[in-house]
Order: sequence, then C-alpha cells, then structure tokens
Amino acid sequence: MVLATIFYSFGSQYLKKHLQKEDLIITITLSLFVGSLVGLIIGYFTHDLPKFAAFDVQTTLIVLALGAIGSGVAHILLYYMIIHGTPEFAATVAYIIPITAIIASYLMLGEPITVNLITGMIFIFIGVYITGRYRKN
Repeated sequence: MVLATIFYSFGSQYLKKHLQKEDLIITITLSLFVGSLVGLIIGYFTHDLPKFAAFDVQTTLIVLALGAIGSGVAHILLYYMIIHGTPEFAATVAYIIPITAIIASYLMLGEPITVNLITGMIFIFIGVYITGRYRKN
C-alpha cells in the first residue's frame, strides 16, 4: 500500500511536469494498459488470476462497463485536474471514486442506495470541502 501511494504521488507530479501537452485520452489509456499488464504479470506469478471461464457474457459486459465508468471517468477527472490545477488538489478524485461506483452499481445492477451509503457520501463531501477550505487559508 505504501508503494502504491508513492507511485501515485510520483505519477501525479510527473504528469504535471512532463505530460501536459499530450492527449489526455491516450495518456490515460496507456496508463491503465500498463497498469493492467503489471497486475496480470503479478497475478500470474502469485497464482491469483481470476477464473475467466466462470465469466458469462453478461458478467463480462457488466465488469467492463463498471471499469470504464468507475476507472475511466475517475482517471479522466484526475488527469484533467492535475493538468489544469495542482496534483494535490487532484488527489481528491480518489474520494469521488466510491461515489461513482455506488451510482454506477445502482444504475447498472439495480443495487440499493442505503442510508449508510448516503451518509458516507455526505462525509466524503464534507471532508473534501474542509480540506479544500483549509488549503485556501
């Protein structure tokens, strides 16, 4: 987890400094592709690969759609905020990912949105507001 945090912050700073002129979609696609390959290689050597034979067409489409909406939209927001703002401010997108996952699972899978989920979303927004307000002062 510590290593992931280090690479996350390094990647944000690197993007801000060196990749501002590159196409956003190409940068995101390459980033997710390389990350997927690394995960696949690690999964192979640790014998922790999913059993793809157990996936039917519907499950595969749902997983792809949730990945595109959850990860894809979140990365577009993240990279946009890094390029047009600061990497530190852009890190707040990590707090928005669970919210997009909740909404996507409600829309695509019909999962209920409970009082606990709404309470969690409110706490996330309050936390982002307070940290954003603190940085301005």
